[in-house]
Amino acid sequence: ALPLLLPNAWDVSSAIAFFEAGFPAVGTTSFGVAAASGVPDARGNTRDATRALAHALTPLPVFISVDVEDGYSDDPEEVAEYVASLGVAGVNIEDSTAGRLVEPAALAAKVAAVKARNPDVYVNARADTSDTEGTNHPRPHTSSLFAAATRVRATSPTYVQLCAASRFAGYA
Repeated sequence: ALPLLLPNAWDVSSAIAFFEAGFPAVGTTSFGVAAASGVPDARGNTRDATRALAHALTPLPVFISVDVEDGYSDDPEEVAEYVASLGVAGVNIEDSTAGRLVEPAALAAKVAAVKARNPDVYVNARADTSDTEGTNHPRPHTSSLFAAATRVRATSPTYVQLCAASRFAGYA
């Protein structure tokens, strides 16, 4: 089996370009949606733009996966309802809010609520390798990967697909 390459679109035109290039699935990027909207990333500013983009992309004959930052809420049920409103095949939920890592149990509760409300939605519960802000000296790469792996294990219900991601330049 071939690996799934998931190009990240920031608007309808980029998604159509990926579809026309033959990709079977297209993701969205919170950074790209934020940049296209003229707002900062990872601050919850893209909730409406992300939903609008998801609705615009779902008619494409490809799987759509949407980056929903931290779910745009601390309430797991609100996150699950938001995901249900998207009508997409998958979502990416981050383990940080406003640039700070959250407790793994908080992400696990969101993931569990999303899966309970949307059992057919693929959930990528993302574990960052460092705090996304707050210091000019992120943890060394090896210890931050260990920390991310620890966070993944603490977050991971057995039915959720997980991956670790890095925001370190050069390691992504």
